[in-house]
Amino acid sequence: MNYKIGYKVKPQKITEDGVVIFTDGINEVPASQKSCQAYGYKWSKSTSTCVIGGSSNSLSKKLNEKSNKIGGYNNKTGGYVESSVIYGNSNYLEGNNKNIIVNGDSNRIKGGVYNSSIISGDKNIISEDVNNSSVLSGTGAICIRDAETVIGGFYEDGLNRLSGETTQFVTQSSTFNMQATATSTSLTKLQVQNGNDYFEVHPLSFMYVTVKCMTSGNGVGKVSAGTLNATVGVGSNGIPSVRAQTFTHENNSNSTYGNKTYYIVNQGSPNPGLVIRSQGVASETVVMTATVSITETIHGDLTDLSN
Repeated sequence: MNYKIGYKVKPQKITEDGVVIFTDGINEVPASQKSCQAYGYKWSKSTSTCVIGGSSNSLSKKLNEKSNKIGGYNNKTGGYVESSVIYGNSNYLEGNNKNIIVNGDSNRIKGGVYNSSIISGDKNIISEDVNNSSVLSGTGAICIRDAETVIGGFYEDGLNRLSGETTQFVTQSSTFNMQATATSTSLTKLQVQNGNDYFEVHPLSFMYVTVKCMTSGNGVGKVSAGTLNATVGVGSNGIPSVRAQTFTHENNSNSTYGNKTYYIVNQGSPNPGLVIRSQGVASETVVMTATVSITETIHGDLTDLSN
């Protein structure tokens, strides 16, 4: 079965109990409600699992594995949560989660998340199907990118607008890595860990993006490096607009290797996001790497943070 457009996972097998197990192409992963229904299966609300037929309450105990360690008060898990640790109060793992660590209060791990953690803080969220990511601290951080580390959320419940209305917003910073291999001078898109050649953005947000870039080849001194800075606005439709960007060369140790400039552009439909791209070197194989750091303010209806 092929991946549906906009999804990073697809069905792999069905267990004897009728539970549909998904894959990201490498690892076996649980499904979220969104991905389950997108492929035509039924989402069982009673067990928080993707199933081929009607839901069964008898699955609940089997799918909430004894491998979990939970301490504190009013912590909850949906179905198919395994090898996870929860300490604090009122934290919620929605289901189809594994290898999760949560410490703090009122944090939420959405469905289909694995190998991720919220180290401390409250009202933080790791979004649906986001994996290998973490929130280090703060209040109200929202992690939406694979292999992303969010460093401190700052959640405000009412920002006064000129009209006298109020809006919720979160300010946070985060970082993650991208890379690609190029064999020609054609523009090449760098990839994030899940294989996408773009990274996701929050609707109704403003971003200042700093990217430390490096192009390296097979040989001593074959390296070109620099810093890309950009400001980005994202509308309610989730489509980003790059307002301004500059690239500063910081190192070019080999004059024949060339100063390689990196750019940030809008990904476009069907998956709105941002692309980092650059050129390779003629008749050589080079590796392009980038460490992306983002400071962003996210506006809009953030009701998940108040639950």
